[in-house]
Amino acid sequence: MRHTRRRLGILAIALVICFSSAVQGAPHCKEETLEACLTREFSGVVIVIRQGQVVLRAAYGESASGVPNELADRYRIGSLSKTFTGAAAHDLASQGRLDLDAPVHDSLPQFPDMTITSRQLLEHTAGLGDFSQADWKRLLLDPPSRADVLAMALAVKRGRPGRFRYSNAGYVILAAVLERVAGEPIESLVQRTILVPLGLAHTGFATLDADIAQLSVGHDARGRPDTTPYHYDGIAAIGGMYSTLDDLLVWARIQTDPSQRSATFVSRPSGWATGERFERRAQWHAGLTNSHAAFVLRFRDEDSLIVALSNRGGEPAKLGPLVKIVAQEFFSDKPPGANQGPSAAGSIKLRQQ
Repeated sequence: MRHTRRRLGILAIALVICFSSAVQGAPHCKEETLEACLTREFSGVVIVIRQGQVVLRAAYGESASGVPNELADRYRIGSLSKTFTGAAAHDLASQGRLDLDAPVHDSLPQFPDMTITSRQLLEHTAGLGDFSQADWKRLLLDPPSRADVLAMALAVKRGRPGRFRYSNAGYVILAAVLERVAGEPIESLVQRTILVPLGLAHTGFATLDADIAQLSVGHDARGRPDTTPYHYDGIAAIGGMYSTLDDLLVWARIQTDPSQRSATFVSRPSGWATGERFERRAQWHAGLTNSHAAFVLRFRDEDSLIVALSNRGGEPAKLGPLVKIVAQEFFSDKPPGANQGPSAAGSIKLRQQ
């Protein structure tokens, strides 16, 4: 088929979309206002919370079908799906049904290593490699059965555990462990234990884009409408979910709430990138498909965060730097409690839609 020649495999780099603006194709907005920059460079929805206050909540651009983007639109979230898979693992562990530090082999006998644990899969420290470009073409365009997807994941190269090595295959194996322990598919597990209790009614799984109501139809890396019927059934746990701006806002805030069994920011943020940004402790996770992109940046010690969803996929160089530009506008001053002058956000005009 003609569409098999399209560029695939981008889910594999979804977490490592960086904040750097010194990469080819990254947006440059030094000589214009943030509003002008986002209007020109961004197609999607974004919300910024600063110390508990909404300072930006807006939609920009239009879908590939020519309809202006709206705040309630749904977007593919790519590898942000892994944050829900990881939360399901923490939930099962909190119930005593899953021992994160037990060998994967105990729950999944076909796993060839006798020492690697579910926690290592969860934190991308199991030393596993990842799917090849040929694998991704098969996964998305000629979808194999769940059993075959697991076999593909079990066949990736393995290195020495311990160091961070992002692996989609590792999360496929983790999902198989969760399904074995819970006795149900990952979709119903996440739906029953996370989405329904938290009221995330506009977040879910979908095999095809056509199955998603009010989807902001996406563009490919060249800006063309991308209507290729990619199949996400076999990779539901690693990249098959969709969500909305408001649902992801709720999700990001819950991650630091110790009263939530599925919270993953309370101690070590499993699977999330961590570091210091703008003199604040931060966690972030990105998601990328051929037609959509997503980014969540959360500052751990204050109620401040950014959620961005875009209908421009295949552009790992673009959304991360755009989030950085937005963050510089609102968080370039000292964090709360530090010795600082007037707020850097004091001159910013609030925009909401």
